[in-house]
Amino acid sequence: MKNATFWKWVYRQLHIRPLDLAEIAGLTAAQFASIGLIAWVFQGAVSLPPRSTSVVWRAAAMCVFAIVNAFGIYLSRTASAHIANRAAGRMRVDLLDFLYSRSDDYFARTNSGALHASVVWDTERVEKFNETLLGKIIPALLVGAGIGLVLLWLNPVLVALLLLALPFLLLASRFSLRRLKRQTDRRNVMLRSYTQNTLTAVQHIGLTRIQTAESQETAFQSERIQSLRRESEALSRIQAFHDTVQTGLQLGVVGVLLIVGGGQVSAGQTTLGGLLAFNAVLIALRRYVQDAVSSVPALVDGVHALETLFRLVRDAPPEPYHGSRELDFKGAIQLRGVTFRYGENEPILRQADLTFEPRTLTVLVGANGSGKTTLVNLILGFYRPQQGGLFADGRPYEELDIRSLRRRLGVLPQDPVILDGTIWENIVYGIPDATRESVREAAEKAMAHDFIAELPEGYDTLVGERGVRLSGGQRQRIALARALARRPAVLILDEPTNHLDTTATQRLIETLMNVENTPTTIVISHEEALAQQTNRIFRLQAGSLVANGSPVPKAGFPKPP
Repeated sequence: MKNATFWKWVYRQLHIRPLDLAEIAGLTAAQFASIGLIAWVFQGAVSLPPRSTSVVWRAAAMCVFAIVNAFGIYLSRTASAHIANRAAGRMRVDLLDFLYSRSDDYFARTNSGALHASVVWDTERVEKFNETLLGKIIPALLVGAGIGLVLLWLNPVLVALLLLALPFLLLASRFSLRRLKRQTDRRNVMLRSYTQNTLTAVQHIGLTRIQTAESQETAFQSERIQSLRRESEALSRIQAFHDTVQTGLQLGVVGVLLIVGGGQVSAGQTTLGGLLAFNAVLIALRRYVQDAVSSVPALVDGVHALETLFRLVRDAPPEPYHGSRELDFKGAIQLRGVTFRYGENEPILRQADLTFEPRTLTVLVGANGSGKTTLVNLILGFYRPQQGGLFADGRPYEELDIRSLRRRLGVLPQDPVILDGTIWENIVYGIPDATRESVREAAEKAMAHDFIAELPEGYDTLVGERGVRLSGGQRQRIALARALARRPAVLILDEPTNHLDTTATQRLIETLMNVENTPTTIVISHEEALAQQTNRIFRLQAGSLVANGSPVPKAGFPKPP
């Protein structure tokens, strides 16, 4: 996983600019300079008379340099938090844009809870990774390198001893890091599972109550919660072990260095001021090392999150069409020799040829599972046929900007999605230029205005999550008003009788087909009565489209060309 491709992707996704690195480097340089000055103060302090004015000045200078160092750390941490927060915001926006450009087949195969965890939880962990990298790791590396040179200048012998101890520190760190990485992975897998299950439980509370499965669901969730607790406690123990080992080894190394340094002072090989300066710088180095060591769990966790996001980006297939032509769409849709199957299953459509002429009404009739909704998804460009092609006003879908085409399509799905907001917000969703007049006109055509007007708050009435405050028929009419408010060139009604009775649906179709700028209307239904609304009738049978004769069209309906 951690190959060149992965790390290149990580670099792009972290959104760290050269200016950001320059800012962190500048603040780190101030910290290093203050530490060097502190060493200088210590080195000359012991040779001064106890009551000398120079002692006061050096003590004051020591306080100033310490404040500069502390302020540099503060600014570095706050700057890194700002940079990390900004980068995480950009990553979240990029991730949403990425998901909007994926194939519907991907979402059909992917758990929504997993996507929810990636968008919210994994990006939060990446933000902490960024903040730790910029605020602790980079300063520790830069200051550590500078301090190493200062220590070498002060006492090469003690530095040599420090280098001899370094392999033992690295081996201990590697041993604990392996265990930390394994346990972090285990805990994150369990946390992801818990997140997914919790989201599913919240979404299905109604079903749980209907089925009186509260005890069963609570027991299932309790088991997951206990498993997560055990994995989290194990991770905490390993983190504590890692920190304890590192702290103990560091203290032991510092003790050995002080003992050897004291012997050098006794032998006249160095001065007491030099030893004090070495010790002061070493204390500063230890603080930076301790910051880096304590940051390791956040780094490990962040890398795990980046790996998860990388797999998501790598494996999620894009939308099937990538054209750029924007079309002044008039409403003609054509299928030519279209064959489509899901995966390795039998074709659900075979060599389908069908033309929807502008401003005509076509009814597609078929049993459940015959491929009617699949046909809708093909027209919307959510799927691409394995054979044949689709055309809009004679232009192949492959050439078109598919999002631009969808703006001219209005769809009433089988199970309309109602947002948690007002009726107005539901109707104008995706239509930023909607006006009061256009919304009311769409609501009247959808036979929704009358019941909306009777509500206390009218169009500003809150409908609740998934429209729970509305009836099924009201939700369907609001969804239809949303489709009509787009002033579509093509209107697709997918099983409109799911929540509207046949009479209401017939009246709706009559209204739509007798207005100015009538859209091309495609009605998908299993209701035979709707087939009498037009002489353009096709049946889906065993994956094939079959014309159904030519009954006399009713008055006011356009005849097919």
